[in-house]
Amino acid sequence: MNYGSFDELIHAPNRLMICAILELVDEMEFALLKDKLAVSKSVLSKQLKLLADANYL
Repeated sequence: MNYGSFDELIHAPNRLMICAILELVDEMEFALLKDKLAVSKSVLSKQLKLLADANYL
């Protein structure tokens, strides 16, 4: 079976979790997302920027 190409941008664990969580909602506060992922502000900010730059957000 061919499931398409593996996109390393969104399949990194934190980015994949961000995409999965945000798929379920229209918006979410930064602090809540940070707490759900149990990451620092800087880590979350970097991951969100990467996703936004690639037009995933």
